[in-house]
Amino acid sequence: VDSYGEIVQKGAFKASLKAWAKRGKLPALLWQHDPKQPIGVWLEMAEDSTGLRVKGRLALDVPQGAAAYALMKMGAVDGLSIGFVATKWVTDSKTDLVTLVDIDLWEGSVVTFPAGPNARIDGVKASVEYGKLPTLREFESILGDLGFSNSEATTIASKGFALLLRQRESDAQKRELTLADIVSTITNH
Repeated sequence: VDSYGEIVQKGAFKASLKAWAKRGKLPALLWQHDPKQPIGVWLEMAEDSTGLRVKGRLALDVPQGAAAYALMKMGAVDGLSIGFVATKWVTDSKTDLVTLVDIDLWEGSVVTFPAGPNARIDGVKASVEYGKLPTLREFESILGDLGFSNSEATTIASKGFALLLRQRESDAQKRELTLADIVSTITNH
């Protein structure tokens, strides 16, 4: 039961998710239900034994997406909520609880206060720009997200990854020297 006195019946999302799949997309990923603040995209949405399970990617080059990531990573914001229209429901006259039987899903939001007490973010992965190497600290965080202990992540990062970073830095310096030599040779002739 959520804070509105509603219960989502198993299967309530089925028709809406099927309709979204037909369109080849998923509902919007918003910040605090604000349609003016999309913060990324949902990559997956599926109903499981406990409810609606979602997986998304935040747009870190959008200011609110970057802020949401930072707040989620530190645990300051960990709620999820949905925007929807109930198309079929049943009200229990004794308890006044509403069971949502069919839901037309519009959006899913990262929120401070979710209506459902169990509607929580259960993982925030480290983010690294495509094609770029993470910093040593980011790499340790990624290893932590993958289940390695802090000491294991530190060992792996300091022994292997640090060596790779030094190698890349050395290669970059060699390329810069080579380019400087070429420019110098061209300008001296």
